Amino acid sequence: MLLRVPPCDDNLKVVPTPTTYTGSNGAGWYDFGTNSQVAQGERVTGVIDISAINMVTGDEIYSFVLQESADNVTYTNIGAIGKSPTAVGIMLIDGVRHQEFVRILLTVAGTNPSVTYQAWITIGLPV
Repeated sequence: MLLRVPPCDDNLKVVPTPTTYTGSNGAGWYDFGTNSQVAQGERVTGVIDISAINMVTGDEIYSFVLQESADNVTYTNIGAIGKSPTAVGIMLIDGVRHQEFVRILLTVAGTNPSVTYQAWITIGLPV
């Protein structure tokens, strides 16, 4: 199935420029504010543009997940748990938010993990 990438508003960038991470990171969150759609659940998509990824030793593990929070301190997973990239390209993760803050959490493991990406959170799901 072919997915279309949702429109990416620069105002919703949570990692605005390609950044290299060698450890787990919850960098970048977006404050959607409160509105009537939150109580019913609002669909959101994390768009991750991976420009470099180290898979040299073969034991590197990368996992991205969307999380939400009411206070921007304590976060819980929403949507699919742990989507794992294996190559450069665009990866989409989706979920339904019920709280004000949303972030993309990266978890890494292995001998020498290193991934470079930029990311957005957008309203809606891929079609």
